[in-house]
Order: sequence, then C-alpha cells, then structure tokens
Amino acid sequence: MKQMPRLFRTAALISAGLFIFILIAGILPVAAADKTKAVIAIGESQIKSNLAGAREAAVADGLKSAVEAAAIGELPLPLLTEKFDAVSNLLADRKDEFIQDYKVLQESKTEGIYRVLVQATISIEKLQQAMAAAGVAASIEKMPQVLLLVSEQRPGEPSVRYWWQKDRPVSDEASFSAIKEALQSKGIPVINPQLVPADFLNELQIPAALSDNDAMELGRRFFADAVVVGTAIAQETSNRMGENIRPVRGVFNVHVIFIQTGEKGELIESSATAADKDPAAGIQTSLSEAGKQAGDKLAVQMIAAWEEMLKPNGEIILNINGKNILTNLNEFRNALKNTAGISNQRTLEIASDKAVLSVTYQGKSQELADAILVQSFRGFGVNIYEVAARSLNIEMTPK
Repeated sequence: MKQMPRLFRTAALISAGLFIFILIAGILPVAAADKTKAVIAIGESQIKSNLAGAREAAVADGLKSAVEAAAIGELPLPLLTEKFDAVSNLLADRKDEFIQDYKVLQESKTEGIYRVLVQATISIEKLQQAMAAAGVAASIEKMPQVLLLVSEQRPGEPSVRYWWQKDRPVSDEASFSAIKEALQSKGIPVINPQLVPADFLNELQIPAALSDNDAMELGRRFFADAVVVGTAIAQETSNRMGENIRPVRGVFNVHVIFIQTGEKGELIESSATAADKDPAAGIQTSLSEAGKQAGDKLAVQMIAAWEEMLKPNGEIILNINGKNILTNLNEFRNALKNTAGISNQRTLEIASDKAVLSVTYQGKSQELADAILVQSFRGFGVNIYEVAARSLNIEMTPK
C-alpha cells in the first residue's frame, strides 16, 4: 500500500492519539525570551553498506519529524488540512532553518534499521514567520483590519497623491494596490477607503505627511485595528537606453501602527527598478514591485505582532479614573488579588482621580473584564467603557 506523506501521517496519528514512527515523548513549554520549543522524536534509516551514513540519515529523519510535530502543534487541524500543500512544501524545503540545536538521546540497530531518539530545539518564531509568509496564519482567530495610508510621488508630478486628500482623487495608485494585494494574499483584510462619503474627508483636512497621531485618529474613524503609514516615491535614474527609455526606481518607506496599543513596527524599506518604452508603464511596474516587497514584509511583521497581542497570558493595563478613587482603590486591588487567573499586580501610577495598574492575567482582556464586572464592591461600582487587546479603561462610580 502506498504510504501517506509523513506530515499528513503525523497529523492523522496525533489526532487519533497513536504514535507510529514518530514519538513525541514530551514537548516543553515555549520559552518566553527566545520563542523556542524542545521536541523529542524518533528517526530511522535502513542500514546498507555504510553504518555512519545510516546514522546520519536517521538523525535527519528524526529532525524532520521534530519540525513537522512543532508545525502541527501551531496549527488547528482544519487549517492544517486546508493549507497542507503549503505547509508540506515549506517544511520539506526549509526545515533546517527552524532547528536551533539538537542532541541524540539514544540510538539502536535492529534488523537492518538504524533508529535514533533526538531532542531538537525548534525556533517557533521563525516557523510562525515562515508559515505566515507562505499564507498560513498560525493560530490567529481574527486578523487585523488594516487601513493603508501611503502617499505616492511620481516623477514629473508636482503634487503628491494620497487618497485622504480633499475632493477625493483617483484611488488606483500602484503603491496602494500592490500593498493591498500582498496583505490580502496572507489573509489580512484591507479597508476600502472609497466606502465613506466624500464630505467625510473634506471635513478632516489631513495633510499628506501624517504624524503617527494623525494616522491613528484616521484609523479609529475607519474602525481599523492597524494603520500602515509611509511614502512611495518613483524617481528616474541617471541611466538611459537610447533617447526614450530611462529606468525608474520605486522606493517604499512604511511602518505599521496598532491602534489599540500604539505599538509601532520597525520601518520597512523596499525598492525596485523597471524600464519601459512607455514611461507610465515603467513607473507603474517599479511601484508595484516595490510595493509587493513591502507588503510581504509587512504581512510577516504584522501577523507575528498580532499573534503576540492576542496571546491569552500576559500583562494587561488597567486605566482607572473617577472622583476620589483613592478610598476605593485598596478594595479594588484586594478584589483583583482574589480573581482567578491573576498572578501578579503592580501600581504604575496613582493620583486622587486616576490610577494605572498592571496585572499578569491567564486569559484575554475581555475575560478579565467579565471577571471584574461580577465583583461586588462596597460604596462604588465600575464601568468598563473600553476593552482593548492589552488594556481596560475603567471608571469608578459612586453607588
């Protein structure tokens, strides 16, 4: 009978609770600092004429099994089934780059088969980034809604193109389309700015060069989770071919800002050069190619950051305000101390009308909000008026 590919076989065995050829004796918790996972697996190879070669092949087989097991652990079964081809090809071609180190725990030779028990340290961060770049969004329930705020400057045009300017200019800029397509190909939805009425933008009067605060405010108005801010510039180079063809270089400088936390991603730079008899076509090609590069890099960065933000365990900031809250703050903190899932709390800021607390919570911020709401307090109540991925805004109100 024809054997199933190892990745598919591993998934089936794990889901059925069986262990054939692959033994995952233990998977250690992900390390907070370096995002690695230790995986134990069995590798095997036929012994032919070369014993050393058989051992080497068995180790390679065990490492392949370890990487596959780590990947399966990052993906729910429906997503693994849907994206099997992409995951299988990725692990077959690039498995070595995910292995940080390994050691052989045991080895044996029986009936012409060389078997080894290996423990491999797998870089989960690199694995997640590679799967995200391949269009596999690992363990992300909801992708961020993104608003693109990238202005475009073309050679020979005195003005800058940007869709949020007054009177609604054309919206088919190559830079916008290229980044949009790259993000959407990775499952990240991009907001269509043309859905809002024209007078909405006329009232705002926002310039082409956006500050981070301007960008975040515009993102909030469009109910975005993140904004991509930056510039796309096309310039003719000094080279030329004949009289009419001069190459054009498109350059992108963009970064992402997450609305709820204000977290800002690293600046992404990309460039591409194109030459065409039709100058407009050369401009379009250079901007499209550079925009695709920028979009691919953004997707990897955004998915990794978004997944980190959605992790159920971590620090949550409580922004508390109200009149004369000091008399009630001690009771509130005692209630937090007795709330299931909270392992630590710190006071970051305190005044008569506001306080900022940091809590380490085993769960999501909405779950913490629900736990606080069912508490009973003497002399005051709480109004949780905003729930973000890593923070709660709370008003203390007198009874």
